[in-house]
Amino acid sequence: MPLYVVRWHLGPIPTTLLENAILVTIALYVIAVVVDRAPLPSRTALDIPIALFLVAGAIGIFVAPDHREALGIFRAYLVEPIAIYYVATALIRNQGEAGVVLAGAAIGATLYACGEIFTFARAAWTNHIVPGDVVAILGINPNSVSLYIDQ
Repeated sequence: MPLYVVRWHLGPIPTTLLENAILVTIALYVIAVVVDRAPLPSRTALDIPIALFLVAGAIGIFVAPDHREALGIFRAYLVEPIAIYYVATALIRNQGEAGVVLAGAAIGATLYACGEIFTFARAAWTNHIVPGDVVAILGINPNSVSLYIDQ
């Protein structure tokens, strides 16, 4: 949950702890494929829609008023989640393994939602609800809360 909140810059590139964890995961998977012959991602029915989505996102970078920001959004919201999806399709081979992953996601989302409810209740109790400036857990953008819960 707080992985998205811890932010810093690597040179001119802004990054988060979550993005770095994703990159380390992908790098370890690539090493496992090369060294240990780990399974490769399997083809899915989503391959063509994913490719079209990436092409649309790449076009969006070029037509955006701020190319640097658009590239960051492309990386964070398209490339990294799709890469993790393909790592997961390679490593999760049965319903039991998928159940463990989904249970972990459900527990994380539940804990995060409870924290969000507590944060809002505290704001309501102290009369600090401001229309247009919604309070969110860890002081992040409320849209990011929704993106995490909706995962």
